[in-house]
Amino acid sequence: GRLAAFGAIGIGFGGQETYGQTVGFVTSRGDLFWHGLAGITLKGTVWGLVGGAVLATGFALPRRPGQSLLPALALLVAGTWLGWWLIDDPKRLYFSNRLDRPRPEVWAGLLMGGLAFLAALHRAAPPLARLARSFALHGAVGGGLGFGGGILLYAGGEALGLSPRWFSGWKVMEFTFGAVLGAALGTAAWRLRSELRAALAAPPPGTPPARPSWPDFALGLGTGLLLWLGTLLPVRFDFTIAGALALALLLRSEGAAWQVAITTTVGAFAVSVAAHRTGGPVPPVPVTAALLLALGTGVLLARRLAAGAELPGWAFRFILASATGAALLQAARSPAPSPAGWLILAAFVGGSAAAIALDLRRPVSPPAAL
Repeated sequence: GRLAAFGAIGIGFGGQETYGQTVGFVTSRGDLFWHGLAGITLKGTVWGLVGGAVLATGFALPRRPGQSLLPALALLVAGTWLGWWLIDDPKRLYFSNRLDRPRPEVWAGLLMGGLAFLAALHRAAPPLARLARSFALHGAVGGGLGFGGGILLYAGGEALGLSPRWFSGWKVMEFTFGAVLGAALGTAAWRLRSELRAALAAPPPGTPPARPSWPDFALGLGTGLLLWLGTLLPVRFDFTIAGALALALLLRSEGAAWQVAITTTVGAFAVSVAAHRTGGPVPPVPVTAALLLALGTGVLLARRLAAGAELPGWAFRFILASATGAALLQAARSPAPSPAGWLILAAFVGGSAAAIALDLRRPVSPPAAL
């Protein structure tokens, strides 16, 4: 559960980056082509580095005291602020449009925050830091290649004159980024599988199974609310602050971690659907719906935990099914989807269905036998 939560929130840190104008530099194929390509590659590298480092930390938490992680989370926030203050806010190295509605960037803050996080782990927990460094390196390479390669596919389609009715360059770019970054993190997990077996070792025989409790539900609901309210903070890196606080709270409860991991992701789908419908600021209704979803998720988790049921596969399928439902709902509300939109929807829904089918065929094994 903590691994799932650290993955959901850790990958979410990079989602604070702005890259629309940077993409425009590349697709316009003008004088700023190389500047834009360097910027989008750098932003993908930072996204993967921070996400990989935080994700890897979740692997070793069941066997290590959480106290060693608190200073690292604090330095993650402090480093993010410092990099933003030194480079992003004064636009010392800037990859958006200075002349037309300039976007506030945060790539340098995320980079410095991620490096500070790794440095703190190296001092407090060297074995854990070794895992985090490996995942951060793989994530950085995969994120840079995925985003940089994806934007080249987008720009290449534009240069070849492919019709936007049939070629959705933006989605091709984002799918490429996600696929290559995911493959890089999967490679890190495969290469470190011996260490991860030890980190995820099953509890000794006779250990009582985890039982849900009302404090777990309250903590999960409170942490989910903290994440949503944190996005209202008047700072550029609001999710970094809220996410670090949430992860610190989740060190206390596996049940709450499962709840937040699922609701953070599925709640984001609800907000995306609402934003797609309104085309403007997201109304408070999706936030309320997300809180109700957190309560419902807590009840479902309680029943599965009490029954001793397997959670990772169930959570994986639940999240993918929710994503597919959100995509279908957005497509149904679109006035006239283009052929490219239908192709992207078919690829997404088909890929999700195939992943769910593969997971259902996977033999359920205890963590020690992964």
